Amino acid sequence: MQESPAQSDSGEVSLPATGDESATSPPDEAFEPAVKPPDPVAQIGAASQTDGGISGSDALLAVVLVLLVALTLLGIRVLRMRDRLREARDDRDSAREEANHLRSLMSQMQKASEVKARHRVTRLLQRSQQTEREKEALEQSNTRLRRLIQLDDLTGVANAQELGHGLDRELRRARRSGRPVSLVIADLDGFRKFNRLCGHDRGDDLLKRVTHLAESIFRRGGDLVGRIAGDRFAIIVPEADYESVLGQAERLRAAIAASRIPVGDPAGGETVTISIGVTSIVPDREFRPYQVFERGVLAMQLAKKRGGNLVRSDRAGPRAPGDAGARPAGGAVAQTVDLFPDDAGEAGSR
Repeated sequence: MQESPAQSDSGEVSLPATGDESATSPPDEAFEPAVKPPDPVAQIGAASQTDGGISGSDALLAVVLVLLVALTLLGIRVLRMRDRLREARDDRDSAREEANHLRSLMSQMQKASEVKARHRVTRLLQRSQQTEREKEALEQSNTRLRRLIQLDDLTGVANAQELGHGLDRELRRARRSGRPVSLVIADLDGFRKFNRLCGHDRGDDLLKRVTHLAESIFRRGGDLVGRIAGDRFAIIVPEADYESVLGQAERLRAAIAASRIPVGDPAGGETVTISIGVTSIVPDREFRPYQVFERGVLAMQLAKKRGGNLVRSDRAGPRAPGDAGARPAGGAVAQTVDLFPDDAGEAGSR
């Protein structure tokens, strides 16, 4: 057993003297200091207590202050978020109000457009009705103008001007088609005496009656009955057989004679009759309307010269219907007479 090293009064440890230090030292043994090093945490705490003089309450206060600052910042952030949410709600409410306002404006605009459309449709309908009325008035004016230009005021049939235009059209058509066109000229016998004795009103009624009778006999689609002047009438008969035109003219003469309309005093026995001239041509060259009228008037005048109440034609040929018995005692010529035997070449140059 080793002896423990002796200690001196000064506190120093004295080691025993040995001859060989290596022999006495334990091999490979770690050196352990006799005094343990101090704890760093304890040193920091002690230093803080000694150097700074900060106590535990101060540290707690600092922590509380930090927490308060953190809470303040958090509150500020919360307040900002609340403000943002309030702004978002306000924006949403504003957007809703704006949307409602827009819907209201759109509804008002739609109603206004519907009202405008109804008003416009109403105006268009009124304008259309006004246009229709103006059109009807224009048609009536045209009809009246046509009557003034083309129709005879008293009888309502074609006047002399329209007869000229109609005969010119039929002559052109007959020249193209090679079909005949006929013209009937009729004149009342003793009409001036009838007017003088019976009055103009009865004379007008007589002219209307003759017109209606002529239209009832010459009633084909292309036939045109007209009044030249006074008591003289003309009838254009296109594309009709010559004999049939003579037959129609005789029917007109016989109908007026059978009416036995008295001239003046019925006891006198004189009645209204008519003299008729008929001309018919197939134009192989250009004919003027007045040339055809001349032929018809000359045929009618021949009937007048024979005593009236006759039908005469401008060409030689078969006996005209009614001629045989019309004037049996007066020596009248019963057959049709060619009024223009030598003017075939001159007619086109007139």
